[in-house]
Amino acid sequence: MTGNRKLTGWLLTVALLLAVVFPTGAFAATGDVTSVEIEGSGTVLELTVGKTKQLRLNAKKEGISGTTDVTKLSGVEWSSDNDEIIKVSDGGVLTALKSGTATITAEYNGSQSTIEVKAVDTYTKLTLNDPQDGKYKLGDSENLTVKAKAVVDGSGRRRTLLLMRIGPLRTPWC
Repeated sequence: MTGNRKLTGWLLTVALLLAVVFPTGAFAATGDVTSVEIEGSGTVLELTVGKTKQLRLNAKKEGISGTTDVTKLSGVEWSSDNDEIIKVSDGGVLTALKSGTATITAEYNGSQSTIEVKAVDTYTKLTLNDPQDGKYKLGDSENLTVKAKAVVDGSGRRRTLLLMRIGPLRTPWC
């Protein structure tokens, strides 16, 4: 009976020592992906309609400090919840098609990350300066001016651009 108690005591002691020396994560494979993150996730990315942007996907791996760029790897799957607003290619290149918002998702080895993308039009307002309400005849001295209020380069600065100016209407020479 005392022999069994001594053996049980020794086995418990050895098991406890093994648990301290070799924790459960010690046998995990180095390099297994633990999480992924799209660069800039947690913010709203703004993209001008007609423009493109390359996203970057970083992965944290077991046993490796820092992150690894996995954007171009074959196992990465990119998707948009609204392809009519933002299209995303297999390599993570965004294309803004029209104004609106879409959520982009990247998935790699069972981990996923998302980022919200807002597509904005360059021209926010188009006005026509027409003092004669569209009624013109030859010899009129009024100028017709077309102007656009625009956001320049996504900076948020508003600027008025002169698109066209038509001077006084005159008789053409035949």
